[in-house]
Amino acid sequence: MVSPLSGNLAELCIQKLENDHIIQYLDINEISNYERYIDDIIIIYNKDRIKEEKILHAMNDVDGNLTFKLTSGNNKTINFLDLIICRKQTNMELGIYIYIYIYI
Repeated sequence: MVSPLSGNLAELCIQKLENDHIIQYLDINEISNYERYIDDIIIIYNKDRIKEEKILHAMNDVDGNLTFKLTSGNNKTINFLDLIICRKQTNMELGIYIYIYIYI
């Protein structure tokens, strides 16, 4: 059985990560955008200024009990929640990512 406090504790841990670590990358423009929905995080960054492994390493160093996984986009496209995000030359396009389940 899961404690009713687990969601609140997870939220506090992620807020600490954001306030202590992510904010510094935003301040020096190594990360151009950071968005989170519950525990799903998307980070848009400049490859010329920072490597994705550095961001992942910084996040995983916060607490030994937290482990973040990296999902890189391929072909300038990534699935995030129920969206398909496609990077274009001057903008981003959003589409709906649809799951189809067939029950027999």
